[in-house]
Amino acid sequence: MTTTTQDYITANLDAFAQIERETGREFTDEQRTEIAQLALDGTDFYAAFDQVTSLTAEVTLAEQGHHSDLVQLRTHTGDLLETPASDGIGTEDGFYVEPSEDSAPYELAAEEWLRGLPGIWTITEWA
Repeated sequence: MTTTTQDYITANLDAFAQIERETGREFTDEQRTEIAQLALDGTDFYAAFDQVTSLTAEVTLAEQGHHSDLVQLRTHTGDLLETPASDGIGTEDGFYVEPSEDSAPYELAAEEWLRGLPGIWTITEWA
């Protein structure tokens, strides 16, 4: 009998719930499905979790005459992570940060922007 994606999710509800408790956030249905698909293809559950929730932050430096750097977040598949509506600190496909040599303003802005999005996300790379 072949295990379906939904069967895998149901069989591993405790693992999903544990991560949700630890992070204080909930997986999206899409994240659960992607994790299950990777696991069914042979990837360890926690490695699949790390892969699906990882983001790359791409910084576009402010051009002449502009005052803010644009930060956009990409998923493990290369898709742009978007918010359904502007949240006051950016656009639907990224957020702006005052240019800085220090990484803290970028990290804080990213945390704030991600707080408004569903799912569990971790920035694993800055580019």
